[in-house]
Amino acid sequence: MKIKEEQDLSCSETEVIIKYSKRDRQVHHVIMGIGYILLSGILAYEWGMFISNSLHTVTETGADEWMIIRITLSNILSLLFVLLISQKNIHNK
Repeated sequence: MKIKEEQDLSCSETEVIIKYSKRDRQVHHVIMGIGYILLSGILAYEWGMFISNSLHTVTETGADEWMIIRITLSNILSLLFVLLISQKNIHNK
């Protein structure tokens, strides 16, 4: 990695140019890819919890006897939502 710093004397801005070798760029792409995978996993988990908690029920015993059905329903609703958005984006292209 080479760092080159240039300053234009006519203004107060400094331009920093970083040049990576091919190997450094590949490592950078792998790290960014891992970051995007983690971000998408976190967002998917949060979306699922939002849907699941929106369908939360309270029964007389205080236990959620319908939890399995509620979670299954929330996952199906989430899948349908994603499919509708993806189909809309495909048709708009």
